Amino acid sequence: MNTKTLPVVGTIIGAALIYSLSANKVFEIPGPARIPLSVKVLYMVFVAVLVPCYLRIYGPTNFLYFCDLALLMGLVAVWTESSSWASMPTVGILLPQTFWCVDLFGESLGFRMTGMTAYMFESRSPLFLRILSLFHVWLPYFLLWTVSRLGYDRRAFLAWTVLSSALVIVCYL
Repeated sequence: MNTKTLPVVGTIIGAALIYSLSANKVFEIPGPARIPLSVKVLYMVFVAVLVPCYLRIYGPTNFLYFCDLALLMGLVAVWTESSSWASMPTVGILLPQTFWCVDLFGESLGFRMTGMTAYMFESRSPLFLRILSLFHVWLPYFLLWTVSRLGYDRRAFLAWTVLSSALVIVCYL
């Protein structure tokens, strides 16, 4: 992807997110803070460590991967306590990240399934970076927990489909 497509990416992502937040929320659980402050701060610190590391090693386009986008959307979800922001990445990554976990487990036992997690066992990648990448293991379950606390927004599947389709198209321009 070249730098000319980055504004397009921003516009598409913005439009998808505005759509997801524009209508009435469905199944949102009312009440006081539903995500503990300690969870918000820990999540924010993790993202604050991961983002500069990933930017330096992988570059900004790495954040167009669904899992990395889901991590950032999760940060917005826990601070705004928005069911829309929590539901979209949950429906988008739950199955693929579960498959990532199965592949990682297989790789750790010496069975190559897809090879998508082989980088986790390569010594040329810094250990700290590989440890940060373990967010793929806990993120889908954290997002499920977040949705259980905030409620599920029925528009999430459509909004994620629009967002992810736009990202795939833009990434191949």
